[in-house]
Amino acid sequence: MQKASINMKNLKKISFGVFAFIFGLTLILTQSAFKFAKTGSLNRAPVTFYYHGPDYSEEEVTDESNWTSEEPQESCDNEDQAPCTITVDDSFVDGSGNLESSTDLRADLNTTTSSYYISGSDDNLMTIVNKTR
Repeated sequence: MQKASINMKNLKKISFGVFAFIFGLTLILTQSAFKFAKTGSLNRAPVTFYYHGPDYSEEEVTDESNWTSEEPQESCDNEDQAPCTITVDDSFVDGSGNLESSTDLRADLNTTTSSYYISGSDDNLMTIVNKTR
């Protein structure tokens, strides 16, 4: 009878340990699975800028001073030939409403039209809409 009571004690200790382990693991997995991204849509305040540069050279396209909030006459058709609009987080906008140089706009060359268009920036969630030239 003594052997049976020892086995029951050991079984209770083991089952409690297994239960505690499973409970702890479940708690960790459920808490880490529902964290929101810091750059999610709730934290972004998007600002749209339009290209008003004199030409489509890389220097002009990536010059932040050629981008303003004034809408152009022509529409954008999302063809990668010339810059049109970008929408960035307001953290890349200065107090006067201008695009900051920290945006670090990047452009790629369209070899067919010999013009540059926006391809990226330091705002990795930036929305880019280029146009046909």
